[in-house]
Amino acid sequence: MSELEKRKGKLWRTQNKINKVKALLDISSLNDKERQEIAAFKAQDPLKTDGSQTKHQRISDQCDETSNGEPKSKKFKEDNGAELSPNVSIDSSERPTLSEDQKEELRRLLKERRKMLKRVPRFQLGDVGMQAELTTSATERVPIFCSDLQNLLLHSLFPLNYPVCYRWFSMDRVGSLKSVQILFIEGAGISDYLKSEEQLTALSDSNFKSRLEVIMPAVYGGDTIEEFCLVPLSRIQGIKLTQGFPSLEEAVKTSKYQLYKVLRTYFPIKTKEEEEKSENSKTETPLQNSEEQKSDQTPETKKIELHPNDKFPRTNLLLSPWQMIEEGYPLLLNANMKEEYKDFVHTKTSYKEVTNLSPMYGVDCEMCQTTRYRSELTRVSIVNEKLETVYDSLVKPPNKIINYLTEFSGITAEMMKNVTTKLADVQKFIQENIEPDAIFVGQSLNFDLKALKMLHPYCIDTGVIFNITGDRYKKTKLKILTQKFLAQTIQAGSHGHDSVEDSSAALRLVQLKLSKSIEFGDQVLSGVSCPDAKKHKELLDVSGYATSLFHHTSINDRQVTITACPDVIEKYVDYINPKILTCVEVNEDGSCDSLVTSEAKSGQVTCYVAPSNDHVTKRVATGESLSIYHLQLSEQERDELAIGDPSIVQRVNQWTSRLKQSACDNSLSIVVFCGRELSASGVGFVSLNAEPPPRLSFVPKNPCSGESL
Repeated sequence: MSELEKRKGKLWRTQNKINKVKALLDISSLNDKERQEIAAFKAQDPLKTDGSQTKHQRISDQCDETSNGEPKSKKFKEDNGAELSPNVSIDSSERPTLSEDQKEELRRLLKERRKMLKRVPRFQLGDVGMQAELTTSATERVPIFCSDLQNLLLHSLFPLNYPVCYRWFSMDRVGSLKSVQILFIEGAGISDYLKSEEQLTALSDSNFKSRLEVIMPAVYGGDTIEEFCLVPLSRIQGIKLTQGFPSLEEAVKTSKYQLYKVLRTYFPIKTKEEEEKSENSKTETPLQNSEEQKSDQTPETKKIELHPNDKFPRTNLLLSPWQMIEEGYPLLLNANMKEEYKDFVHTKTSYKEVTNLSPMYGVDCEMCQTTRYRSELTRVSIVNEKLETVYDSLVKPPNKIINYLTEFSGITAEMMKNVTTKLADVQKFIQENIEPDAIFVGQSLNFDLKALKMLHPYCIDTGVIFNITGDRYKKTKLKILTQKFLAQTIQAGSHGHDSVEDSSAALRLVQLKLSKSIEFGDQVLSGVSCPDAKKHKELLDVSGYATSLFHHTSINDRQVTITACPDVIEKYVDYINPKILTCVEVNEDGSCDSLVTSEAKSGQVTCYVAPSNDHVTKRVATGESLSIYHLQLSEQERDELAIGDPSIVQRVNQWTSRLKQSACDNSLSIVVFCGRELSASGVGFVSLNAEPPPRLSFVPKNPCSGESL
C-alpha cells in the first residue's frame, strides 16, 4: 500500500471520528432541550381538568424525573408484572448470590463463548477498498480490478497454500470459512445498478455491506471467464516448472500445469496469431533501437528472455494499471475518465504484447501557459536506447501563449515565431513510427502524456522506481536523481529545461537500474529485500503466464461446482483438466440426469448445464468449497435493464436473493455485475455470512433449595 493511500485512509478515519462527535453533540443538545421543556411545563402549566393532555404531559408520563428520565417500560417490575415504586429499596441481603461452583460454571461458559467468537471469520475493507466503495463520490472513487476479486477468492480458498497480496481488504480467521459462492451477471453494469438500486433490495446494504466499483474485462474488450480462471504464475512456480527445460516457453508446451499466456492490460492488444498474420500481409519498418537485440543472444539470455544489457526483466519496472490510476495517468476506465480524456488518442491503433526485448524511448515535453490559463504543449523530445534523438520539435499550441515560463520550459517568444507544427502532427509521427510494444520512459510521465493528449499502456516512471527518501509518497526531482546516480548536472542556469537532456537523463537512469538490480536506487525496496544482483540473473520473467484456477482447487482438494447455460459452460471447460471434470445436465423440472454424491472424489469440478438463467440460481449449493453461478443476459434483457424495466429488474433481484438465502454460516457470498462492453464499469458485492454469536444458557440455582433463582 502506498503512502498516499495510507494518508487518504487516515484522513478518512479522522473525518469519520469528527462526524461521530458532531452527531453525539447534536443528540446531547436535543436531550437537554427536551428536559428543559419538561421542567418548564411542570413549573408553569397546571394539569388540565377536561382529561385531555398536552404534548408536554404525554412526555412527562413517559419520562419521569424520579426515574432518571427512563421510560416506564424500563422500571423495575415484580415477578407478577406489577411495577415497583422507585422509592422502594431492595435489601442487599435479599439479592441472589452465586456459589463458587456457579461462578466457576459462569466463567467456563464465558470462556467457551470467547473461544467460539474467535473462530468466526471477519472481513473488512482496507483503504483501497474504501476508495472504491459506491458510497464514495464518483469523482473521488478509485475502482478495483477483476484481479482483486480473484485475490479475495484465492485468499478465501487457500489462505496458507497460496501467497496472495491483497491490497484492498483484510480477513481474519479465514480457516473457519466453509464455502465461497460467486454469482456473475454478464451484461449488467454499474449504471444499471445505480438506476434500479431501490428495486434491487437483495443487494441492499443490509445484505451486502461492501459494494465496490470494479473494472471488469468487458470494459476493455477482455473476457471475464478467462481473467477469472487464470491465476498469475508465481516466480517459485516458474522456477519449479522450468527444471529440466531450456526455457519457460518449452516448459509450457509439455507441463502438467495448465498454463496460459495472458496480458493484463486495458488497451487493444494483438495476439501472436494476429501478429503473424499481419506480418505476412505487410512488413513494418518502425524505428529500431538496436539490431543486436535480435541477433546477438546467448543461450542463457534466450532462456530468461532478457535484453543483453539487463540483469533482470525490464517488464518488472512497468507501471501496473492501478499504479497508473494512482499516479494520474490518462486511462479510459470509467465514465468520468472517458469524459476527462475524450480528446485523447492512443499511441497505436493496436499494440503487441510487451516483452523484455521491447524497445524503450525517453519522452519529455515542455509547456507554456496559454489564454486558457493552463499549460499546453510547446516542445516534445523523444530519444532511443542509444540516446539518439528520434524526434525533437517545437509545437504551436491552439491557443495564444501568455506566459512562456522560460525559467522552466526554456521556450522563448523568439523560438516560437515561425513554428507551424501542431499537436496533431506530433501524434501522427508517434503513431506511425513508434513500435507497438514500445516502452515510454520519463519522470512523472503522466504529465507528458497529458500534454501530448495520448494514451500509452507501457510506461516506466523514474519518479516511481527511484526513491532516495524511503517514503513512497515523496518523489525526488530528476535533477537530483541525475546528479546522485549519473554524476551529471542538468537543468542548470536560467535558460530553463532542455527536453532532449531530460528525456536522455530519464532513460539513462532506467538503463543504470537495469544493469544493477531492482532494489538499486530504491530505499523502500532495499529496506525489505536483500539487494543481491546475482539473484536477478537467474530470475525468470513469469509476467504474462498463468495457470488455471481449477488446477489449484484440485491439488488442494477443493470441490467446485459451476452452474451455467451450455455456451458459458463451454468456456469454463477450456480451463479444466478433463480428468477432474464431470458434467451434469439439469432438466426443465430441476432434476438432474446424474447426481454428484458425497462419495465424489475431492478436488472434482462438476459442471451443471442449466437450460436457462432461472434454472442456474435454483440449484442450491450442497457443501462445495466453491460454487460458481454464471448468468449471461441476452441483448433484449440488457436493453430492458438499461431503461430500468421492472420485469428484468425483479428477475435480477430474485437471482441475487436466491444466492444470499442459500448461503450457510461462515461462508462468503460475492455478486459481480460484469459491466457492459467498452462502456460502464462493473460492480462487486461482498458479504461475509458469519455465524451468529453464541448465546449463554446459564440459570443460577438456589444452593439451599436447588430451585432456579
